[in-house]
Amino acid sequence: MNDFSMPQWQKVMANGELGEARARALLLQRFYVLDRSIDKDGADFLIQLKSEGKFSDLAAPRLGIVQVKFCENSDTSHYIPIDYVLDNGRLIKEFFVLITEGFEERKINYFLTSSDLSTLPKVDKKGKICYSLTHKNRLPFKKGSESEILDDIHDRISERNEEQNNLIYKSINIPDFNFDTTSLHYEWILPIPNEFGVITDLIYKARIKIKPQVYELDNFSINSSVLLTSEDVNKCIISIDNIINDENYITNSKDVFIRIGSFGYGAEDMFKIQRELKSAADVHIRRIGSLRKRGLLDKFLEINNAVIESHEKFINDILSPLAASGDSRDRIPFDTPAQTKIKLKDNSFEIENISTDFIFDKTKLEISNNFLVSCNKEIIKKVLTEGTGYALREIIRIRYDIMKYIFNIMCPDQKCTNSKEIIYIG
Repeated sequence: MNDFSMPQWQKVMANGELGEARARALLLQRFYVLDRSIDKDGADFLIQLKSEGKFSDLAAPRLGIVQVKFCENSDTSHYIPIDYVLDNGRLIKEFFVLITEGFEERKINYFLTSSDLSTLPKVDKKGKICYSLTHKNRLPFKKGSESEILDDIHDRISERNEEQNNLIYKSINIPDFNFDTTSLHYEWILPIPNEFGVITDLIYKARIKIKPQVYELDNFSINSSVLLTSEDVNKCIISIDNIINDENYITNSKDVFIRIGSFGYGAEDMFKIQRELKSAADVHIRRIGSLRKRGLLDKFLEINNAVIESHEKFINDILSPLAASGDSRDRIPFDTPAQTKIKLKDNSFEIENISTDFIFDKTKLEISNNFLVSCNKEIIKKVLTEGTGYALREIIRIRYDIMKYIFNIMCPDQKCTNSKEIIYIG
């Protein structure tokens, strides 16, 4: 029973909590429901169809926006800013208003879509143009059945295509992020040998773990946005620190949670990635500095680019036609290695010649020295057992191995013998 002896401010708060609790209970019957930490852009709740998986899935889910209002009785009025309902003059079809009125057995529900709201009278409230939800204006939208409300929301969200879905993400300020393993400043993606990890791998792992969480917390999105978009690894490291050290987001126990949902790769994995990334970044910066100090960074880049060109030619002229023919098992032995070989001019880092090819006679695999650098991997085995994508990764690993030898020759005082192999490509 309502306590009318409450102070007015306390009554307002209690009524608001009651309205949101009723709305949550109704919506949870059909949808995943996400609270927003603040009522921003009219969104008390963001909802997603349960049939589409979870908020933490990497693919952007189709969402709905639900603004909740509580009316103590028929004398209570509410006002919805038109900015909540329109995006660049277009109705946001996934915006809904759910009004719950009264107490206990006298409870009444009203439900309006953005189209319904657009038919209501407009009024000026504190300098904002709003739709007026007086009792008279909301009465035509009284709903006797909860199923009717849920069906209407379900149908409107379900019919949205990808382009329309992107509009709603924009309207509620949830950014979409597109990145690949090379979405970094060029110096960070150089194949500098590193005992602690491959920079591109560590950043990519951190990004694919953080991306789903953007859809779950608005206050979390500032640091997430930096991590998912910055080309500067130092800024990425700072953003991860801000995330994993903020007790508002993460409980510092063996189970790592960000309020709703958890990181998906194991309890302490994000902390492990951060430790490895910091160590790897320090090594990367130091070794880039060594090349620059010796005046050899441009030469390192030149050799790296030459290896890339050699590999592209090998893929286009030899590997791709072979994989497409489907008869590589008969034509080339299973364990035949592919080798990249660079011959350097005496006493310089000028390339005399470079080639990449299959080596059928393993006795002819050449050994690296100060003027001949060669590395090989069993590409065909990867093509046949794991697919072309894994074979391409082996080719990239050849490049990393080649450039490790080149680096060790250029900077013998920074010699690396046990560098990590790249995992992620693309």
